[in-house]
Parts: sequence; C-alpha cells; structure tokens
Amino acid sequence: MKTNFTKEELTNLLEAQDDLNKKYTGEDWRNVVPIQSFLTASFTEVAEYLESGPRVGNWKWWKSYEKNDTQNLIVEAIDVLHFNLSCLMKIATKEEIIENDKPLEIDYLEALSESLKITPQQVIIGTYCTFNEAVIKGDLDRANKYNNILMLAFASQTGKTIDDFYSGYFKKNQLNHKRLAGGYMEGTYKKIDEDGNEDNRALDL
Repeated sequence: MKTNFTKEELTNLLEAQDDLNKKYTGEDWRNVVPIQSFLTASFTEVAEYLESGPRVGNWKWWKSYEKNDTQNLIVEAIDVLHFNLSCLMKIATKEEIIENDKPLEIDYLEALSESLKITPQQVIIGTYCTFNEAVIKGDLDRANKYNNILMLAFASQTGKTIDDFYSGYFKKNQLNHKRLAGGYMEGTYKKIDEDGNEDNRALDL
C-alpha cells in the first residue's frame, strides 16, 4: 500500500505550492505570511472536512444525521494539503522536506484503519493537532509523518488513494490560479454560479 507521495511527486507538489504562494503574496511569502496563518487556514479546512462528513459519535450531537458530501470531503482534504505543504516549507527547505519524507510502517497503517472505523473524527483531529504541534516546534520529522497520516486518513474515509490526492491537488491548484487571474483577491471573481454551485463542484476528483 502506498503511504506517501514519491519523492518526484512531493517535489512537484512543493514547487507548485511555492509558485501559488508567490502568486498570492510575492516571492518572499515565507517571511510575509506568519506560520500561524497557514496553520489556522489548514485547521479551518479540517473543520470544513468534518462538516462534510456524517454525524457519527458525538460530532454535532445537536443536529440530525446527514449523509456524506463526498465531493466536498475530497475538496477539503486537498485544501488541507495545500496549506500543510506551505507549513512544511515554513520550517524547512523543499530539499530537506523531500529528503526527510519516509513511508509509514505497515503495522501503524493497520492500527490507523481500525481507529478510523471507531472514532473517525477523533483520529482526524488528533492527527492534525500532532501535525500542528510539530510545525510549531519546527520538528520536520513528525510534521512530515503526521501530514502523511492525515492524508491517508482522508483517503481511507473518502475511498480515494494517495495517487488520487496527487492528481486532485493539481486540478484544484489550477482552479486556484484561475480564481487569481479572474480577480479572486480583488473580490471580482464569482466562485458561486446562479444555481448556487461552487466552482470546485465541477472538478473531476
């Protein structure tokens, strides 16, 4: 089972995210945007991911059960990846990130799979919090590991694979560039159409 992106894939992802961040903020984005901003953005996407899932366990006990919004689950997972890549590049160079990245152990994957069946929300939140803590401490080894675990958890819940998230990243990345070119930061780009559908609904994920 593939547990992380290949070094070539990770290189492509980091370069694409670096380019996107430069388009948003400029060449010096690492010094312009505080790491807390990327972590807050990532956590917001995690929350939106959970919002798109079914109400199981004690998640939103005050609301009725709702079915998975699978398309949006995948979109939010890919958005998390965008911001997590930025977090990694705030604490290390692209070369260091690629060199440090390692496959996960099989026994750990089996435990992760079983945990997701019982307490999916707790697994997602706990994994993200560990990633968050590692980033704040500048611990690249743990940050890389728990980013990979989080992506695997997302993949397991959505019936996707690491390869699906790799291709999906570039589809969403292309849409982000389209939004920028269309005046997204100036407030002139309309990502919601007349029927109330967001533009990412058209992505083949």
